[in-house]
Amino acid sequence: MPGATSIGGPPVILYLLSGPDPIETTRANLTLYVAVTSLIGVAILWQQGVFDARAGWTSVLLTLPYYLGLLFGLRLFPRFSDTRFRQFTLTLLIVVSTGILLA
Repeated sequence: MPGATSIGGPPVILYLLSGPDPIETTRANLTLYVAVTSLIGVAILWQQGVFDARAGWTSVLLTLPYYLGLLFGLRLFPRFSDTRFRQFTLTLLIVVSTGILLA
């Protein structure tokens, strides 16, 4: 979907959040989707010669903030009810989308 429409995650996030699955399943599916599409994206960039040493070092530098966010999310997730998780995720999606539109 990202290549065809230039929008990858938001429609998938909305689709998964609208389903009847428990939040643990929804979160696992979202994590899998992001991981798989990211790996495919990196592989395509590497194959096209766009992912060079500079991009590799940038990735290394962003590893620590990524894992800090991951740890924060792991600690925060058990505190959310099903409804609150969906509300928080939709609010975050709106904030990020608005920021992208205004950038």
